[in-house]
Formats: sequence, C-alpha cells, structure tokens
Amino acid sequence: MPREKTVKITVSIPVSLFDGADRLARRRGVPRSRLYAEALQHYVDEDSESEVTRQLDELAAEIDTSMDPVVKELQRRALARHGG
Repeated sequence: MPREKTVKITVSIPVSLFDGADRLARRRGVPRSRLYAEALQHYVDEDSESEVTRQLDELAAEIDTSMDPVVKELQRRALARHGG
C-alpha cells in the first residue's frame, strides 16, 4: 500500500499541551507528528459520525415509528403470559 502524501503545517498550542503530547508520544514510542495526526483523525471521524447520526435523526423524524396497535396488543399479551 503506497504511503499517503503528507504536508507540513505550523500550529500554535499551549506549552502544557505540547509537553503532555511530547510525554505521551515518547511513552508510545511514536513521533509527535504521528500522535497529532492520529488525534486529529479521531476528531474528524467523530465529527463525521455525528453528521451521520444527525442525518439519521432527521430521517427518523419524518418516519412514523409508532408500533402497530395489533402488534402492541400481541406483545402485551405475550408479556402477560410470561410474567413480564
């Protein structure tokens, strides 16, 4: 699998965050740039999942999700027979 092209960037972060990330990278045995890339990828993935969830919520709001009354009654009877 070919390696993905990378770009160099300059960002400003608080010294305490830099120090914490530096310690974590050393403990994990990875370069800081890899640690930052992994953290950013996690953040991007999480945001993408939130967007999917938002879209599914919008779709669900448009759909009648109420239970059919006959099915509801059958479920009630089954639960009553089995002590539920």
